[in-house]
Amino acid sequence: MKSALLDERDGLRTFAVVLGTGDEAMGALTEFAVKQHLRGSHFTAIGAFSRVVVAYFDWPSKAYRNLRIDAQMEVLSFGGDISVEQDKPKVHAHVVVGKSDATAHGGHLVEGMVRPTLEMVVTETPRHLHRRFDPESGLALIDPTSRTEELQHD
Repeated sequence: MKSALLDERDGLRTFAVVLGTGDEAMGALTEFAVKQHLRGSHFTAIGAFSRVVVAYFDWPSKAYRNLRIDAQMEVLSFGGDISVEQDKPKVHAHVVVGKSDATAHGGHLVEGMVRPTLEMVVTETPRHLHRRFDPESGLALIDPTSRTEELQHD
């Protein structure tokens, strides 16, 4: 992973983050978020994966269902946010990938093995994002009104 701070002013920071073959996208982005103390950020990316695990949230069971795809794929769309959950950076990403037959698959990104590159732009805002436990879904969801570091999570 290579990164560079592109701009910083008034609490707003923008980074370029480039992953290479063999890097795992979610782990690398989480590592970067911890290293840079990111707590209220969003990101986009383009590139390619050799393997991906995507998931969707199954409402009746309140659980994620994973789908693994082992193929060379183009990253057609990749976006998400970094917030605070249990006082640590929490990366949440969605992805759409395209296979060689022009079919597309997507969902919540669980794992993405980079080949040959994933080029990201990460922007941190001055105000941090916090997640709060939502009893209806059973998930920790972003609460944009929260200004406190204390999290309510069971």
